[in-house]
Amino acid sequence: MMAILFYDITLTVDQKKYVVRYESMTGYYPSSWKAGREIQVRLGGKGKMYLLNGEEEVLATIYNGHLQDCVASTGRPTTMGAGPQVPCD
Repeated sequence: MMAILFYDITLTVDQKKYVVRYESMTGYYPSSWKAGREIQVRLGGKGKMYLLNGEEEVLATIYNGHLQDCVASTGRPTTMGAGPQVPCD
């Protein structure tokens, strides 16, 4: 049985912090998402954000509850600064 790895990523946009959770079945974590790098994202509606890894969009769940309720779906990519990533088992 394979374990799913969770990575909580802190992103900052317009002076607001979002904590999103990226799930990986294989343990893969894109090197372009390392701390201190910018990540292209697209807000996907209530509680969802898509992180861009090259041309691929990867779904991440917005994890911090008070911000989860106010995320609007804009459909346009935004650049966010990545904070530290912490793997969760």
